[in-house]
Amino acid sequence: MLTISAASEKGETTQRHQRNAVERKIAHGAMALGAIALGGFVHEAMEASAHVDGAMAYAAMSEMAPTDNDGAVELFQLAGGEVPFWANMVKYARFSISIMVGFAFMFGRPIVALMKKPQTAVAVVAVATGGYYFFKFTIETMLGMNDPTTLG
Repeated sequence: MLTISAASEKGETTQRHQRNAVERKIAHGAMALGAIALGGFVHEAMEASAHVDGAMAYAAMSEMAPTDNDGAVELFQLAGGEVPFWANMVKYARFSISIMVGFAFMFGRPIVALMKKPQTAVAVVAVATGGYYFFKFTIETMLGMNDPTTLG
C-alpha cells in the first residue's frame, strides 16, 4: 500500500511539473508574440521620433527657453524639453498591450483547466455560445436591426 501512494504522489508531482512547464511556455509565447508585434513599430517610431523631435525640441528650447539665471533653464529642461513625443506614446501602447495579454492569460488559465474535463468543457462551450448570442442580440437590438419598422 505504501508503494502505491508513493507512485501516485510521484505521478501527481510529474503532472504538476508538466502543467507548470506548459504554463511557462504559454506565457513566454505570449510575451514573444507581443515583442514581435511591437518590435518593428517600436524601433521605427523611436528612430523617427528621435530625429524629428530632437531637432524640434532643440529649436523650441533655443527660442522659448528663459534667459534668467535663477534656475528656470534647468526647470524647463527637467520638465521635458528633450522628451520625444512618439517615444512616450509607444510606451503607453506597450503598457496597454501588456495589460491586455496579462488579462487574457489570467482569465484564460481557469478556462483551460475547465476544458480538460468533458463535463465542464461542455458547460464552458455552452456558456461561451450563449454569451456570444446574447451579446449579438443586444448589439442588434441597440442598432435597431431586429425591428422591421426601422429596417424597411
